[in-house]
Amino acid sequence: MKLKTLVCLFVLLITIKVNAQERAIDITKISPKTFVHESFLQTKDWGKVSCNGLIFINDHKALVFDTPANEEATTKLINIIQDSLKAEIVGVVINHFHADCLAGLKVFHKLHIPSYASRQTIALATAKGYEAPRYGFKSKQVLTVGGKKIKNYYFGGAH
Repeated sequence: MKLKTLVCLFVLLITIKVNAQERAIDITKISPKTFVHESFLQTKDWGKVSCNGLIFINDHKALVFDTPANEEATTKLINIIQDSLKAEIVGVVINHFHADCLAGLKVFHKLHIPSYASRQTIALATAKGYEAPRYGFKSKQVLTVGGKKIKNYYFGGAH
């Protein structure tokens, strides 16, 4: 009887550990106003890969750079920014057209949060059938977040 109990406890602990590792989103503070968000994408070629983005918060306003890798993680990210970090999301900037950057864009759009990207990124996302950012820029764009200017540049293609 004791062996069965120990086996059951062992299986339970493994299950808890696996579930803890399967979180949809992790957020790490890297400066007083800047956070990295990390989600995970299951790929055919490389297995499970980490997808990173950035959150900049100033004066209770937030700008998100890239969405998490899926809609569930994106919803959790938005809730954390609003509820825990106490910031209003004023926009999302998409850096390139792959799922690791825009898979959660529909969630932002459903909440009427503006999305920005280079015109090239918008064209590629549209051609591939992804939800596309709504506002494009050619080579440079300046956004204001709580009085701070954020400059976005198109330097050329990503990976």
